[in-house]
Amino acid sequence: MENQEKVCVKTNIIIDDLNKVKLQGVTKVFSAIETNISLVLGNSNLVITGKDLHVTKLDLECKLLEFEGEVNSIKKESTTKNKNIIKRIFG
Repeated sequence: MENQEKVCVKTNIIIDDLNKVKLQGVTKVFSAIETNISLVLGNSNLVITGKDLHVTKLDLECKLLEFEGEVNSIKKESTTKNKNIIKRIFG
């Protein structure tokens, strides 16, 4: 039996016709419902909003998420920036 290794990419977002999305570098998915998907991509939290969003592939070993639907927005929030602000306030 051959030992197959998966080739993983750090972080990447590919949008095809605004209705097929491929995210590489996903480490955690908080929620995935028809109107939004909340996840961690690299060092950032991402919230994707839209209509009829459906996850078609999830491979956390290779950090890959694919979904289809009408994408209205993608909002990014850096988690390292939030830690620095909290450290400045309380540190």
